[in-house]
Amino acid sequence: MKTKIIIDTDPGQDDAVAILLALASPELDILGITTVAGNIPLARTQNNARKICEVAGRKDVKRFAGALRPLLRQLPSLISMLIRMQPMSFSMPVYTGQYCHWMSRIRI
Repeated sequence: MKTKIIIDTDPGQDDAVAILLALASPELDILGITTVAGNIPLARTQNNARKICEVAGRKDVKRFAGALRPLLRQLPSLISMLIRMQPMSFSMPVYTGQYCHWMSRIRI
């Protein structure tokens, strides 16, 4: 039986490999990916999660938007954010998906 998981992340280049491994694992049933602002803004993390799913051939994985900013700290400084905001070097995906806030979809 597969282990059901939800991936909660601020996917930049550092998280992409871990997400790709999870998406490829036959042992995991990924219920969704929630993206949050962390080291980069929410819009960028949502776009990165979409690109990662496309590259993995997993358009079936739902993605949900989370917090617009960190809950317990300030956003990184402008300089550190500019360094981290270098886009992933994927071609632009065709799939756009459907926007839905994660809190309206997760049932505990």
